[in-house]
Amino acid sequence: MRDLSVESNARENAQRNRRTLKALFVKPVYQMRLGFLLIYLGLLMLSGTAYLMYTELRALDAVLNQPLADPAQVQAVLSSVLDSVAAYGLGGFAAFVLLASVLGLIINHRVSGPTHALLQIIDQYIAGNYTYTRKLRTHDELKPIQKRLKKLGDKLEAERRAG
Repeated sequence: MRDLSVESNARENAQRNRRTLKALFVKPVYQMRLGFLLIYLGLLMLSGTAYLMYTELRALDAVLNQPLADPAQVQAVLSSVLDSVAAYGLGGFAAFVLLASVLGLIINHRVSGPTHALLQIIDQYIAGNYTYTRKLRTHDELKPIQKRLKKLGDKLEAERRAG
């Protein structure tokens, strides 16, 4: 008996988590927050990368400003610092590109889905199917356009029946 309730609770939690994840990609309020979070993380990563590069270059400056520095030691430190700076720069750039890609995918998903649905409605109207309907997401910004297209379809269907 107890195993059934634990299994039932686990199933409900899994469904709730899927709904929350779906809401993150569908509801504009959550998408805006996610977008700002990703932008904030990107800026934080770029700032961290710049700080790490700056500290490495300061270490190099300290070695180069020592009086009578050993050329072999300077060469070793210079090589080490340049390797570190290159690694930090490339790592920061790669992380920023990854975040920008995720944000771009979210924005693309938000714009292309409703646009595709509206184009299908228009294509059906061109073909003469004025009763065609296509649902958009509940909180979609293009919902007013869909409602006006529905009114247009109803008007065209009424004119066709009358004529």
